Amino acid sequence: MRVSVVLFKLDNLHKTSDPIGMGKADLRKAKRFEEVAKVSVPNLSQFSGVLVDVSKIGCRIHFNVFLNIEMDMEYEILIFPVLADIDSFTLVGEPVWVQNKSKSTEIGFKFLRSVGTKPFEAYIDNLEDREKKTFWEERL
Repeated sequence: MRVSVVLFKLDNLHKTSDPIGMGKADLRKAKRFEEVAKVSVPNLSQFSGVLVDVSKIGCRIHFNVFLNIEMDMEYEILIFPVLADIDSFTLVGEPVWVQNKSKSTEIGFKFLRSVGTKPFEAYIDNLEDREKKTFWEERL
C-alpha cells in the first residue's frame, strides 16, 4: 500500500491554501482578491465584463462573448465596484494572457500608470480591510 502526503501551507489571513512550492500563488508579486465588479473596456467590447480577481498590479476579467485581443495594445479599464463604497474609476492595462472559449473570454491585465491610481488604491485598501474584518469575525 502506497501513501502519498501532500503538505499544504495555509495562510488564514489571506485564506489561501496551496501545495508548498507548487502553485502560482507563491510566485505572485501581490495579493489577489476575489472580487466581483462590473467592468467596461470600451475600446475592446461593447459588452460589460466581470472582474474576477484583482491585485495591486493586475486583474482578471471575464466577458461572456468571444473577443479578439491585441496583446500589445493598452486598454482603458473602467471598474464599477459593487461591494466597496467607492466610486467607479479608470485604469490603463495591458493584456498579459488571454483564454478564449467558444462563447467567452478571460483576460489577465497588468496595470500601467493611470489617472485612476488614487481611487484604485482606496479600493484595494477597502478589500484588505474587509478581508481582515471577515478573518477576525470568523474567530470570535
